[in-house]
Amino acid sequence: MSRIVIVGGGLAGLTAALHLAERGLCPLVLEADAEFAGGRVSGKPPARLTDQYGKEWVFPAEHGIHGIWRQYHNLKGMLARHKILPKLVEADRQEWIHGEKNRVRRAEMGRLTRRSFWPAPFHYGILFFSPAFLRMLRPRDILGIPQVLASLLVAVSIDPMVESNAMAGRTLADFCKGWSPSMRSFIATLARSGLSAHPENVPLSGFIAFMRFYTVLRRDSQAFEYFPVDAGSSLIDPLIRRIHKLGGAVILGRAVTELQSQDSGGWKILWEASQNKAATGEIEADYVIMAADAPGTGRILKNSLPTREIANKLQWPQGIPTAIIRFWFSDKPDKKAEAGVVSGDFILDNFF
Repeated sequence: MSRIVIVGGGLAGLTAALHLAERGLCPLVLEADAEFAGGRVSGKPPARLTDQYGKEWVFPAEHGIHGIWRQYHNLKGMLARHKILPKLVEADRQEWIHGEKNRVRRAEMGRLTRRSFWPAPFHYGILFFSPAFLRMLRPRDILGIPQVLASLLVAVSIDPMVESNAMAGRTLADFCKGWSPSMRSFIATLARSGLSAHPENVPLSGFIAFMRFYTVLRRDSQAFEYFPVDAGSSLIDPLIRRIHKLGGAVILGRAVTELQSQDSGGWKILWEASQNKAATGEIEADYVIMAADAPGTGRILKNSLPTREIANKLQWPQGIPTAIIRFWFSDKPDKKAEAGVVSGDFILDNFF
C-alpha cells in the first residue's frame, strides 16, 4: 500500500486525510502545532476567569473562526456522510462599521442584501435605498460610486481564461486606484478578513475569484453558519477521531523542514520537534500532500533541493498573523448585528 504523508493539520489537511482514509489509504498527518490541530479552526486551552466572589468561570477558546460559509457544500456533505456534522446555527445580520476622525458609522448589510428583491449581481443596489448605508458615505464617496460600480462590473463580466485578459502582476490595490478613501478602506478590510493579505499583496485574479464565489453571483453566498460551541470541539476533534478510526494518524508537534527525493522513487520527509528543535527525524513516503499555509509551504519547498527552483519562481501569499480579542458578558447582549467587518481607524478587521 502507498504511504501518503500530509504536511499540515489544518482543515485542508484533515479533510484530505479523511477522504483518503475512507478509501483505505491510511494517511499520516504531520502538524507543527504541539498542542492542537485545526489551524485557523483549532481549539485552544480554555480560558479560566475568577470573579470578585471567588467563583471560577471556564470558557472554551479557539483560534478565532467561528463558522463556515453556507456554500461549503462539499465540507458539510463529507461531515454528514461520516455523521459528524454539528447542528449549525444560521447567522442573521452582518454590518459594516467604519471609524474615521473620532466618528463611527455603521450599517447592516448582510441580511439587507440577502433579502433583496433584485437578482444577483444587482442585489447590492438595495444598499443605496438604505438610509443607514447612505449615512456611511461622504460626498466624495457618492461621487465615486459610478467608478466603483464600473470596476465591479468588469470584475464579474470578464473571463480571463477565455478572453486572455492579462492580470499578471496586477493587485487589488491597482484595481482600487481612484476609489474614494472609504470604499478603499472597505475593500482593504474585506481583503484582510477574507484573503488574509493587504490589498497590495492580493493578486487581482484571486480577488475576482473571491468576489464571484462569495458575494456577487448569489444573493445568499455571503451567508454563513456558526458552530454550536467552539470549532475545536464541534469540527476538528470529531474529524481527527474519524481519521484515526479509519486507519489514518495525526501527529502533533512535527514541523517539516525539508523534502528529499529518493532514487527508488518517493520522498524522505525531514522534521524537527516543535518544542525541542534538537529532536529531529525523518519519514519515508510515496506521496506528499502539502496542506500547510502559504508561507509555511513556501518555506519548506524553497528549503528542499528537488522543489527549490520552481518554488523560487512562484508568488507566495504573505499571510497575516491573527490576534483574537474575546469578551465575556454577565448578561445576554442586545439583539443587534452579531457579526461584521470593521474599517477605517480601527485596528480590528471583523467581529463575531
